[in-house]
This record gives sequence, C-alpha cells and structure tokens, in this order.
Amino acid sequence: MATSVAGPAEQCQPKLRVLDLVMQATRSGKRANAVLNTTASWETMGPIPSLLRDVEKVVAAAAAGPLQWVEWNALLLIQFKRVLIELRQVESDLPCSEGHDVRLIDGARIIRREGQTPRGAFVTCGGVHVIRSSIDALYNAHNAVVDAAATDAITADVKKDAIDRFLTLMELAVEILREITTGSDAVSDDVSADPNLPWMLLWLTDKRGYRPLVASMLEEVLGCSPVVYDLKNTPFLESLVADLSNADLTRFCRVLAAVVFDRDEVSECTAMLDEIKVLLKAVGGRGTDLGASIIAKPPSVVSRNKDLLNSIPNLTHRLIRLLEANEAVALDLMRSPEFITMMVQIVQHPDHGGGQDEGAGNNAVDRARAASVTLAELAAQIFTPQPGRRIGEPAPDQRGGINARQISQSVYKTEVLFVLSALVGGSDRNALKMELVEAGLTAILRRLLDDMDWVESGPSIAIHGPDCNCMPESGLKVQYLRFVRHFCELSEPKSATPSPKRYLHSAAELEELADIGQQHGIEADPELAQIDRRYCVPHSKGIVSRLAELFTTTVSDDDLLSYLANSLEGYLRGSSEMDRLFLFKRGVLDRVVELLTRSPQNEGPASRHLEQGLFDLLGEMIRFSPVMLGHLDKALAANDTALPRVTASISKNLISSNVFLRSLRVSAAHCPEIGTRPQTSGIAMLVLDKEKQLRLLTDLTMVLTMLELQQESLCCVSTLLCFFIFAMRAGELPILLERISLSQCSEQSVSNGDRSEGAEADEGEDEVGGDVKNRKSYTGAEVLANARSLLLFWQTYYTSERRQKDLAKDALTLETNSKIPVKEWLSVVETLLAPPVGSDVPPNQTLQFWEDKARGQE
Repeated sequence: MATSVAGPAEQCQPKLRVLDLVMQATRSGKRANAVLNTTASWETMGPIPSLLRDVEKVVAAAAAGPLQWVEWNALLLIQFKRVLIELRQVESDLPCSEGHDVRLIDGARIIRREGQTPRGAFVTCGGVHVIRSSIDALYNAHNAVVDAAATDAITADVKKDAIDRFLTLMELAVEILREITTGSDAVSDDVSADPNLPWMLLWLTDKRGYRPLVASMLEEVLGCSPVVYDLKNTPFLESLVADLSNADLTRFCRVLAAVVFDRDEVSECTAMLDEIKVLLKAVGGRGTDLGASIIAKPPSVVSRNKDLLNSIPNLTHRLIRLLEANEAVALDLMRSPEFITMMVQIVQHPDHGGGQDEGAGNNAVDRARAASVTLAELAAQIFTPQPGRRIGEPAPDQRGGINARQISQSVYKTEVLFVLSALVGGSDRNALKMELVEAGLTAILRRLLDDMDWVESGPSIAIHGPDCNCMPESGLKVQYLRFVRHFCELSEPKSATPSPKRYLHSAAELEELADIGQQHGIEADPELAQIDRRYCVPHSKGIVSRLAELFTTTVSDDDLLSYLANSLEGYLRGSSEMDRLFLFKRGVLDRVVELLTRSPQNEGPASRHLEQGLFDLLGEMIRFSPVMLGHLDKALAANDTALPRVTASISKNLISSNVFLRSLRVSAAHCPEIGTRPQTSGIAMLVLDKEKQLRLLTDLTMVLTMLELQQESLCCVSTLLCFFIFAMRAGELPILLERISLSQCSEQSVSNGDRSEGAEADEGEDEVGGDVKNRKSYTGAEVLANARSLLLFWQTYYTSERRQKDLAKDALTLETNSKIPVKEWLSVVETLLAPPVGSDVPPNQTLQFWEDKARGQE
C-alpha cells in the first residue's frame, strides 16, 4: 500500500502517529515490527543524529540485497517519517524544565536538550548527503526490480508493488530535503550544487506524475543552481509533459520558467563585458581589431532548452489555452496544497486588507481572527458554495474580502505568460508566432486583457512569505505587456510573410491602416493584403489600440505606464509610418509629451524607468517621419514650458534619452526636409544646430567611462558613433573632431545640463541631477580620450568571435533603426581608432591625432 506524501497544507499540522507506523510496518514484515517494538514512547525517540545513522544502516543493508525490498522498505519508511517528525516540531506553550526545550506534536511531549535544534542537527550531521544517498539507492533498487521483472525473476504484481514503494520512499526523501531547505539559503545552495538532483526529480515526476512537493523542490534547485539545467539530458521530457493535466501543466510552468530564463545569456554578456575591460586595460586602451581575442562560446543552454520545448508536440498550443478561463482548471488550482498554504500566508499577513475602509476586514478584530485562521477554516471559506458568488470569490457583501479565484488565476497565468514570452524568442520565432496566431492566440489575449482591472493594482500580499510585497494581478499585467513586446519584436528582415504582430489588430483596423496610408500618400504596405483576417482580433478594437487606450486614458501608475510604453515601442519597431499615425490618432504622442512635461511639484517627476520608456517610445514615433516630427513640434508648442522641460530632461538624462537622440539624428539625415523647411523643428535643433550638437556630443561622451559600461548602456556608444558616421558622410569629420579637441566644459555647466530659456528648475526639482550629476569639468583632450576607449570597447564587443552568433540580429537592429549598413558602422569606428601614423587613414580623421594635438596645446 503506497503512502501518500504530505503536501504543504499537511506540513502545518502533521498528523503522523505511532499507530500509523506500526500498521504499515506490520504489513511489511516482522523485522520492521520488531524494530518498532523497541520504541516505547515518543519521549524515547532518538534525536536526529541517531535517526540519520539508522537511515545509513538501512541503505547500506539494502545495497547488499536490493531485492529484499519488503523488509528494508518498511525500515526506511519508518526512519524517514521519524526524521520528518523531528524536523516539524512546533513550539508549545508548556513550561520548560531547566536546561530543556519542551516541544509538542499531536499532544505528545518531546524533550530536547537546550540549543539542539532539529534542523541544525540535521545539517551538522550530514543529513543532506544521507538523504541524497538514499534517493540514489532507491533509484538503483527501482531499476533492479525492473531488470528482475524483465527476466521473469519476479511477477508483474510484485514488480508493481515494489516500484510503488520505492517511488513513495523517494517522494518522502524529497519531502525531507524540501523541509530542510525551506527558509535556509545556505542549505538550498548546498542542495542546488548537486548536478544530478534536477534529473532525478524530473525522472520522479515522469514516473509519478505531478507532485507539489517534488515540483517545489525542483523549482528551488533549478532556481538556485549556478548553471541552467540542460533539458537535452532529459529524454523523457516529452512524455512527462504530455501526461500532465492542464492544471498540473499550469503549475509546472514554474519549473519550465527556470530553464528558459535568459540568466545564462545575461551573465555570459556581463562576463564578456568584464573580459573586454580587462583586455583593454592590458593594452592601455589602445589598438584595434581585438575582437578575435574574445574566444567564442557554444550556443547557450537556454537557447537549446527553448528549441527543445518548442519541438514538443502541442505544448505551446496547450499553454495558450491555459490563459483562457476554465472552471475545472480554476478549481483544481485553488484546491492545490501549495495554493491553500499561500492563501493562509496572505490572510495572516499584517497588511492584509490593503488599506480598505474600516469594517472591510482591516480592523483589529478581523486581523486577530485572520492570524488564527486554520487550513480547514480557510478551505471552508473558499470552497463552500454560497448564493451570489462562484467558488473562490468573496461574498457580494464582503468588502475587501480575498478573491481566491482571482489570485490563483493571476499567479499561475503569470508563469504561463513568462514561459510563452521566452519560447517566442526561440530560433524559429516567426514560425512559432504564426502557429500561435493560427491556434487562436489573439482572441485569447484580447479576452485576458479585458479580464484584468487596469485601474487598481490592489494591495501587496505575501505570496512568497511574510516579507513579500508582490501583487499578483500587477505581476500578471506586467508579464502580459512583456509578452506583447516579445511577440512584436522584429526577428528577421522583411519578407513576403506578414509580420505576426499585424494580427494584434482587428480586421477593421487593418482597413484603417490602409486608409491612413492613402490619406498621407504613404506607399501601400503589401503585408496588409496578405493577412488572413480569420486570425485577427475578433473585436472592434485590437490589442494594440486597447493598450494605447490604457496608456492614454486609464493607467496612472508609473510602473505600469513604463511597461505600456515599452509594449507600444516594441510594436512600432520596424513598422511603417502608417503604424505611427495609427497610434498618433489614439493620443499616444500627446500622452508622452504630457508625462514628460508634467509639473514636478504637482504630479511629481516621471520615474527614471518611465522616463526612459517614454523617450524610447518617442524615438520610435518620430523615426524617419517628418509628419510625426511636425506633430511633436505642435505638441511641444502647446505651452511655453514644454520644449524647455523636454530639452532640459534630455540634457540631464542622456543615458535614458540617447536612443531618442539617435532616432532624431538618423531621421534628420534620411528626411532632408526636416532641416530645410522654413521653420526647423525646435526639438530637431538639438542635433542640427552645430553648437548644440557639440555640447551634446561632449556630454554624451563623458556620461560614462569604459569601466562603467554595461549591456544596457552600450547603446550610448552607438548613439555617439552615429553622429560621427554622419559627419564622415558630410566630409566634416575632421572639423567635428577639431571642435571637440578645442572644447572646454566647466563643472557648473555640466552639472546643470543645457537649460534653454524658460527651463529653470521647477520648485522641488533637483538642480543637479540626472546622468551628468557630479561630473567634473573636462577638456577636449579628455573627451577624445574617453571617446577612443568607448569606441574601442564597442568595436571589440561587436566584432568578437563570441558575437558571431548574434551578428545577423545585430546587423538587422542597427540597419533597421538607422538605415546605416553595418559595414559602415564598423568602417567608421575603424577609421576613428586608426593610429595617426602608419595607416592608410588620414591622420585628421583619427581620434588619437586630435587628442595628441589637444594635449600639446594644454
């Protein structure tokens, strides 16, 4: 008879009794029964060290005769449960005798010497190693039984019974590990360092089906492991996933998220950046063509994991269906032990109620009642049907009550969206996106968008423990917006196949896009005629226009606004002018200007995250579009302070605004009418006016040093290089370099940025702030020296052997966003970095020439 494994709900109030152990041992053999008879009472149970020694003895005996499973299975079962009992002792209110700590479990007293905690004893005595060895022994015993059955040494019934017992014991061993790792980072790291444990846990899941404790342990191990687990080592993964129910697959997404998260790519990029810095320091910041020194690395494990998961039949189709409202799945998720335990933590959290009015569950009496709620009481509240509400929802008259249904959907759908976001970034991303579209993705996304409340974020509730500040529904909104951005990202050059992001519109909106093109004389987009209207959003408003509506009229929270801006910016990348005008008609441009120019003393300045999102979105709105730049001019001219505030914000926050500046510069270069019309755009003068451009370049160069560069700030160097490229095209590179060499910047002017007339600091605004805060004064020679080190870093990064796998993606991004061929990017940086003597490059086109000349004049 298999023993069920206690879930998190049972962990709170263990119900193990000696009688249960005696009954199980009696069924399993006389030897086990004899062992139990030596245990007179709970008080005489041995401490952790003794129990671990007993476990080791049983495992050692089993190795000598693995087929004698009836006897040693019962012995190990007893010892495992004794260990769990010791680890789960709870504090009691009984008086302690001197030198002893009296604890209580199921009404029985257990006396332990002072200072000897069960967890501490377990770790000190090598309990982790003992339990891991037990798991390996059980796995070997399982295989021995399978081999014996294959040779008819045992019957099928005996095989089934034996395997069931071994797997049950393995689950119990995992439960012990989970018990000891909970709340202990050091032990979790020690367990996660075992490279074979993830495979063993996945194997157990394949054999046993989804088990909450095993999945929780697997999630812990994968999340704490220093390396990403490689799924290619798991040949049974397809069968494992196929056998999961929809509710179990939803929960299993927490495990899948750990193997598709790009932390290895992020850490790899960070490691490479550090490697480049060491290399450049070694050569004194001089030289060219150092990219070959950065040795290539094989494709990342995460990339392989994504491709492997995408190859599993119907997996992605099942995942998008999990985003739909499903009553059976909702009930299954709410009844899971881990969810019930999480709900208890939420109810007992001191901030439960989220600031609701008194009488809405936030007064002292209600808080006291919540703190003493039991699992049984909470389960009754959630699952007892009541008139006027669905299971899991609060009663209509229960203001501020917990909506378990909403929380469960938010928590688990967030994980599903996270996995989908990662999978659509696989190697064959466009094909996968179209598969999802044809499977009904857009309709599901639209319904999910409407199901979320975008006005209120709700109180933070302790999903992950007492110190957690997560808000489940906010997490779902953020992940939804991230998924939309990933889905829209350009993944390959323009082709005859329509971009999947076009299907985020309704059929009526596609016709609107065509009308916009005709009205403005824009060349017709052939994609619009190729889109299969059957797969468009079945609604009058598509997903993009609905997000634009939320951005302009509904959402006021800075964090959500920044994610909305990022999603809309992702949609515009690589899009036509029709798409920009489509969003302009919905007020997106005016809303961006409103947020960038809002009064700090009234509404508060935009957060740095929001500000960068707004500038990135603004850059995409105007890219290569004189019409949109004209609309921006009008929006900034609506009041006297708008343009000065935006230009001051740009000057103070060059890292946040540099992508917008690059967009402005390339647009001016490819749309000559921007600089030649009677009244040149006020905002465009930042990059067209010679004096303003010089000041901008020097500040942009000095905002970072080579040692301060990170992956997210490397784009600043691309913006700097962009200005040099257009100077080279105009034959003005030597002139620009000479002007930089002669420039001088005082500490006062750097600190205050480039305040235009009317851009005085608002009351309450930090006079010295932004990216240029606390910068020292600098000379032209220092600017050129820093530019040389930054560009050498950029060249090494983009030409390294390790970057070759991303070359096509980089070329696509650089060329699409600038209409500058990638060869020209590399050619100009090579010219700038060339030595002034001994090369074919004219000396006056090199940074070193003008740096040396400037230093000679100092």
